[in-house]
Amino acid sequence: MTRLFAGNPPRGADGWTRLDTILLDDEAWGVYTKPAPTDGWYTVKVSATRHKHPKPNFWGSVSAGGHRGRSADMALMAAHNGELYAQVCAVLAIHYRRQ
Repeated sequence: MTRLFAGNPPRGADGWTRLDTILLDDEAWGVYTKPAPTDGWYTVKVSATRHKHPKPNFWGSVSAGGHRGRSADMALMAAHNGELYAQVCAVLAIHYRRQ
């Protein structure tokens, strides 16, 4: 039996900003960012908000210029939930434009 976990959306008091909510099937996924320790980069967190999942939180990074950093979590999302990955990439492209 697969263990299911609830998403853990970050708190705004910790410096996180909610960029958007993605509605996919019967789930809502929050897309959050906060400045990373490296100048010009942001930490990205994607978190399920309604139901429990085997993997309810995904982590990644994006530069201010729109380049996505390498992330095992984002690769896992792309492999197992391509539609969610495509929508997260679209949200990041709107907020962080490539120059």
